[in-house]
Amino acid sequence: HNYVSYYWNKDVCGENSIFKAMSRFRNLVAGLDEEFTVNAIEGDWITVPVMYHYPPGGGKINKHADPKTKQFCTMLCSLSKKGEDFQSGGSYIEKNEKICVEDELSYGDMFLMDPTTVHGVDPIDADLDLDWSSRQGRYVLNPALVQVKSLHGVKVKGLKDLEAN
Repeated sequence: HNYVSYYWNKDVCGENSIFKAMSRFRNLVAGLDEEFTVNAIEGDWITVPVMYHYPPGGGKINKHADPKTKQFCTMLCSLSKKGEDFQSGGSYIEKNEKICVEDELSYGDMFLMDPTTVHGVDPIDADLDLDWSSRQGRYVLNPALVQVKSLHGVKVKGLKDLEAN
């Protein structure tokens, strides 16, 4: 499940202030103007503030590396905890070996990485049947800085899908 809350939409449960704070922090880390894409599309760039829910038995993002563009850092904020909300799977990075990022995260923890780092998401509790109605699983917030053209299905130059079919 994805819940996208663009900044110009109605603030349903106070999420806009959280996403805006995360976006400003991302921008500062990346050396961008603090307000870059916080309130509007700027040039070919937009922030896509999204909450992801990966239910038991599902969720996967292919192992990949993103290009280093204005998206100098990728960040997520964990709203769940491995061992409590789910037992296996989740975010990982690869640096000579596979490192399960979720093993180190708890509620409210933020994880930042260079987008060119090989990363992905393994299925959550893959041994279980997919259950879209379950509230269990993995939840994360991500104020993704993306090129507008990617929202129209245009692959961003430099994206390396390492598991392409």
